[in-house]
Amino acid sequence: MEHIDRLLAAADEFATSVASINRQLVGKIDIGMIDYTLSDERNPLVSAIRRFKDDAPDVDVSLMTGTPAEVERAVIDGILHFGIVPDYQRHPSLKYRHLYDEEVGLFCAGEHPMSVALDAGKILSQEEILEHALVYRGYFESNTIRTLKQKFPVGTIVFQTEAVLALVGAGVYLGFFPTHCTSQALYEFKELRPDIFRYSSPICAVWRGDRNQSPVLQQFLELITVDAPTSAAGLAGRR
Repeated sequence: MEHIDRLLAAADEFATSVASINRQLVGKIDIGMIDYTLSDERNPLVSAIRRFKDDAPDVDVSLMTGTPAEVERAVIDGILHFGIVPDYQRHPSLKYRHLYDEEVGLFCAGEHPMSVALDAGKILSQEEILEHALVYRGYFESNTIRTLKQKFPVGTIVFQTEAVLALVGAGVYLGFFPTHCTSQALYEFKELRPDIFRYSSPICAVWRGDRNQSPVLQQFLELITVDAPTSAAGLAGRR
């Protein structure tokens, strides 16, 4: 199956290369991203796709979601042309460009003891919060955020933000997730001590460093990074 995926990716790359020779913006661009990023108003992806389709109406745009490692691997293997991932650690064969910073907080909900305490007007201490089990991520995170999470008992391990939202929303565990997720959630989330637990995670565009970029990919990169800062702001590698 992996061999077939790479063969199809090579065929798409050939079609895009032919378009490059003819100076035509035709073909296909495959983009990967981590889940639950589009609700962040700072994410430039949607506006970049809209402008790109205005400039190149004959180019098909494909989107997939996955863990940071899955997106990066698909870019390396040529299955994806481009990805949007947190800046955890950098792979030597990929190029990275900082796009924006995502705010992440610690949340509770439902009938969780911390949620009930907040409803009662109690001011919670760090020690009280750290007594409760946390939803952990099943993929690599920076040393800084792993050190922070390791202070909590392990509740369960998941790979997707949607799973964190569901488990925290059910009142079963505490969980870290991007603050913008609460705007579209079905649950009434409450953030716990943002002065202690909130942090900023840099989000990057990634593409293969050794790839002979076609006009299609160059055009999209220009559109999505047009407002990006020249260097990462915030604390690198935290999510």
